Amino acid sequence: MKYLKQFLIGSCAFWYLPQFISVHDFTRPSVIHHTNPDEMYYEYTIYHPIRVGLINVLSLMMKEYFNLTVRSRFLITAILHWIGTIIFVRYYDIYRFTDEEWYTYYYRVLFYRMIQWNIIIYNLERLI
Repeated sequence: MKYLKQFLIGSCAFWYLPQFISVHDFTRPSVIHHTNPDEMYYEYTIYHPIRVGLINVLSLMMKEYFNLTVRSRFLITAILHWIGTIIFVRYYDIYRFTDEEWYTYYYRVLFYRMIQWNIIIYNLERLI
């Protein structure tokens, strides 16, 4: 039952709704940086909540196996999720960015992952 709780917390809208909003460049609202925006959006909205729910379950298993604190669990998970996201995005060539935009993307994703894991998911688990 605790793993189901972790999955539901990881797949809740508080987690992925900000990422769906961030798909657009708000300085130029008509620009979408994805190479195939229609296909990407459909797959992203279907698979992303499931993927993050599973990551949250795996992070609980990692915490129990290595006897980590809750804070270290979420810090490690945020960093691993950030690295996994970068590898996935670069391997599948999902975005059309210049070199400078790639560096901005890396920092932005790290910032999002830290907030999402260490503030949103942490507080959801603490309050539920």
